[in-house]
Amino acid sequence: MLEQARAHHRAGRLDRAERGYRQALKKRPGEPAAMHGLGLIALQRGDAAAAARAIGQALAATDRPEWRSDLGLALQAQGKIREAIEQFGLAGDAGLFNLGNALLAEGRVDEAVTAYRAAIAAQPDNLAARNNLANALKLLDRLAEADAVLAEALARAPDSPELLFNRAGVLSNLERDGESALLLQRALVLQPGYAAAARALGAVDESLGRLAEAEAAYRRAVEAAPAHVETWRRLGDLLNRLQRPAEAEPCFREATARDADFGPAHNGLGIALHAQARAEEAIACFRRALEIDPGHGDALNNLANALLERGEVAESVATYRRALALDPDHAIAHGGLIFALDHDPGATMAERQALRRAWYERFGRRLVSKEPFALDRDPDRRLRVGYVSADFRQHSAASLFGPVVRGHDPAQAEIICYSDVAREDAVTGDFKRAASQWRSTAGLSDQALAETIRRDRIDILVDLAGFSAGNRLGVFCRRPAPVQVSAWGHIAGTGIAVVDALLADASFLPTDVRPLFAEAVIDLPCAFAWKAPGYAPPVTMRDASDPPTLGYFNRLSKLSAPMIEVIGDIMRHRPQARLVIKDKPLSDPAIRARLLAKCEAAGIPVERVILLGASGHREHLAAFAEIDIALDPFPQGGGVSTLEALWMGVPVATLPGENVTSRGSLSILGALGLREWVADSPATFVDLAVDRLSRREDLARLRRELRPRLAASPICDMRIYLPAVEAAYRRLWRKWCESP
Repeated sequence: MLEQARAHHRAGRLDRAERGYRQALKKRPGEPAAMHGLGLIALQRGDAAAAARAIGQALAATDRPEWRSDLGLALQAQGKIREAIEQFGLAGDAGLFNLGNALLAEGRVDEAVTAYRAAIAAQPDNLAARNNLANALKLLDRLAEADAVLAEALARAPDSPELLFNRAGVLSNLERDGESALLLQRALVLQPGYAAAARALGAVDESLGRLAEAEAAYRRAVEAAPAHVETWRRLGDLLNRLQRPAEAEPCFREATARDADFGPAHNGLGIALHAQARAEEAIACFRRALEIDPGHGDALNNLANALLERGEVAESVATYRRALALDPDHAIAHGGLIFALDHDPGATMAERQALRRAWYERFGRRLVSKEPFALDRDPDRRLRVGYVSADFRQHSAASLFGPVVRGHDPAQAEIICYSDVAREDAVTGDFKRAASQWRSTAGLSDQALAETIRRDRIDILVDLAGFSAGNRLGVFCRRPAPVQVSAWGHIAGTGIAVVDALLADASFLPTDVRPLFAEAVIDLPCAFAWKAPGYAPPVTMRDASDPPTLGYFNRLSKLSAPMIEVIGDIMRHRPQARLVIKDKPLSDPAIRARLLAKCEAAGIPVERVILLGASGHREHLAAFAEIDIALDPFPQGGGVSTLEALWMGVPVATLPGENVTSRGSLSILGALGLREWVADSPATFVDLAVDRLSRREDLARLRRELRPRLAASPICDMRIYLPAVEAAYRRLWRKWCESP
């Protein structure tokens, strides 16, 4: 009867096995083997208490050490870990593996390692013991030992998907991602539906910058295990990173539908919605993520970013500060606060630069490489210049640095572009054709990118982003090139001691504030270079009978409360004037309503306000046809927006302040000889705009002159601008060549 019951038990026929054991007990009451069998069945069915009673009775009749291991399992299942450990210790060799598991569960990792090693010595083919030993060693951060254990296990069982998966994880932690990927690929060949391996392969491919392969791996993982919300979240995050937010959105919605309290998915959904100009929905998602986890630093950072874009500067700054209070090591939030303070009317230049220096001290100084540069120190040789940007695409920043990157004299400089662009376009193609070498770096870590730049033997490395989105300042902190420069993209300083120079001009960056900057300032003919898009429509003249019209075509984040008050004053002095405000977020009805409420509170009649949202760039430029005067915001002024207005024949009134980011239009207007459009106070800004609106003939004359004047200026004439840039590079290079 016992043998038949055991046969049923081994085959998984638990009901028939139980009947057999009970029949045996009827024939021989108290039979320990039958009691032990019933205890194992109870344990398999999840009734640990009944299992412990039955196995305990069996042991009372016959003290079999191997049964004590089974009793230990029953006790462990009830949470009685210490009693279980005692039973495993009495079980001899049969209990060593389970003893290790129990000790591990108790947090006694060193003792668990000893137990696993003993189990392996007693049973060399116990692969589970080898696997768990490796897990324990990982917990002790003894990764090399864990790898050796798993390598030995795989030598015994090379086709074990679990061992392949586990060793791949160890190798990834050892930063041997290429080997890790090969093991995961093999595990998936052996077990195609191994969702955890597919998910891990996606993460490894991401770290290697193989984003298309990572997407395929994540899609395979969600197909194999659609209930796993973390995989949906990772796929959505990757699609966001690839700038495909419309595809990312359903991934996050799938995750939140399966787990409404999964905060990271709400955060990712907010990012996807924000990228689709659905700011109000995005903010609601970030707030939901914070309801679930008030300490979610990334959600706080993203909420602050969305609030800034909506024009809620004070709330944005407060939210960034809240994120940093929760996690002072949140480098992205610290960078976001720097960018937000550039928009804050109450922040001083000293505060802004101090915050930049603090970012470098906390996150950057420890990264600086001490490795010497094995470069030819010939001061007159052809230079290798590297440009780093996520904006080698259709983007306003690309219109500023594009003429320089594409226009270098090949005899003077060899150009290497390090592009973080995930979705390339026709503009990307223009940059590729102009570059001597092209490196697609999306997905590469800062360390990996720095190593690539050093291998490329770059002489001068140029940051094109500052603290704007997509920056790679972590790479510049590692100093992969002997000369490092920041220019054009967001010219506000980096605070990084190993960035040698900031390219600007005397109007943009006055001498009295230069000591606040970590970089030496080098003056160009203008802080900006620019090439107008070929598809820009021709300048059209305004009809004298049209109502005078002011235009604000900058980001809403720059539309500060003092700026709105000034606009209100202008419109009170010119009651017939209209105001056109254009920015991408204004496609959102809720944001439109909020902005109109702000205008009304400032005394601006909302019936005279025209709001325009997202459009194609040609249509954006064509909208200037309805504008007489463009208003430059303060304290964060325009750059490209000013150049576009001037190209379309629209003069720009500006009020520069102390902050460098308020002086872009001053730099541009100075290069064009239009200083009369520069105010020195809010009151004179109002007077300037009111006066010019009444001089329609002068506006018409200027409208005809502005495009040819801009085209002939150093800003657009690369025959003037580029030699100045190359001379600056050459001076910096010679200085390094002469250094010890």
